[in-house]
Amino acid sequence: MLLFGWLFLNNANFIDIAATMNNAESNSEISEINSFTNIDELKQFSITKVNQMKSNREKDSENAITRSILILALIFVQIILYSTKGNFPRSKTLDF
Repeated sequence: MLLFGWLFLNNANFIDIAATMNNAESNSEISEINSFTNIDELKQFSITKVNQMKSNREKDSENAITRSILILALIFVQIILYSTKGNFPRSKTLDF
């Protein structure tokens, strides 16, 4: 249950809640692109945007790898707990 809750909350970050604001930002960038008169400025702007997208993809990939490792570890623990069915040897406790 905790795993499903964590996955739900993690994926909630990818929901576009502020679609209007994101559309306004996109329109602003389009108008900025249309305002360029020099091709070199446009090239530099495009290179900057491509580098930003690459950086975002790399961060998303690192996060996905971390989440995958965590999910696999939780699945492994769940398999171990299911296979032992909670029959762990009980240690004798000392009462003081």
